[in-house]
Amino acid sequence: MESLAAHEAEQKYFDYAAALPEKTDVVAKFKENTVKGSQFKKPLLEFSGACAGCGETPYAKLITQLFGDRMYIANATGCSSIWGNSSPSPPYTVNEKGQGPAWSNSLFEDAAEFGYGMLLAQNAIRGGLKEKIEDIVANGQNADVKAAAQEWLDTYNTDSERAAKALAELEKAFDMPYMGTDRCDDATRKYLRDNIDKAKLGDPSGFTECIQANYAD
Repeated sequence: MESLAAHEAEQKYFDYAAALPEKTDVVAKFKENTVKGSQFKKPLLEFSGACAGCGETPYAKLITQLFGDRMYIANATGCSSIWGNSSPSPPYTVNEKGQGPAWSNSLFEDAAEFGYGMLLAQNAIRGGLKEKIEDIVANGQNADVKAAAQEWLDTYNTDSERAAKALAELEKAFDMPYMGTDRCDDATRKYLRDNIDKAKLGDPSGFTECIQANYAD
């Protein structure tokens, strides 16, 4: 083993690699929702210190490549709380915009409820912001600002590009084994078909009602 000073000259190579931009043209070519294309996205998990051969970190790395810029993690206590938050140097990081996973850990085998609480908190924050934006639209003086605020309100519950991708993925469900006629009844298949068609026309109420029914107090 050598001292840190013996390797300080190598730091410039790491700094160079860390500053390289994400190759968005390559991601666009191979599609980020494919196995190959996803690997050209910047991972927002690095230097975890997990055991050699750990099976958890590759999955954590992959999910940060897909969703890390808008991701909340309600961590269940276990190995992932050790390699995931070895303070003061947790492995989760951010992109060039400063966006990255928000991580917290629950000790008492209630990660699902803990994560739901994180969702409720985020909804409350967004709800408060929405009220302020609505006030700008109703009482603002600058026409450009009011127009921008209204555009934000119009897309408050959805992002058109992401919604289109989500619907395209939902279409694939009909080809999955669990949606086959031998395992799924016609009423369920029709329910999904009708709600996808409604969502394509800009009405996601069917999915919203389903979420509310399954997560009601």
